Amino acid sequence: MYKLIGFFLVAWTTQLMAIVMYGQLVWLGKFSTMGVGGGPLSQVHPILWWALFLELLVMIGVAGLWRKSIYAYKAQQNESMESREDV
Repeated sequence: MYKLIGFFLVAWTTQLMAIVMYGQLVWLGKFSTMGVGGGPLSQVHPILWWALFLELLVMIGVAGLWRKSIYAYKAQQNESMESREDV
């Protein structure tokens, strides 16, 4: 599970940096034509923020399911060891 968290943090941070850089690119493009309003982050389309948030929720769900499956696997192993001891 810790490997998943590390991978997720790297991927999520990189995507966040890409969104911020995209916002700055759009803002500077509008600034050069004298038609800018707001800051660089307000230039980013809201669907990108929703996609980033959705990815966060999916990763939390995957981590939760992974954790449950690990505990279920360990419980199954313990049951099989107990049944071997009874024989």
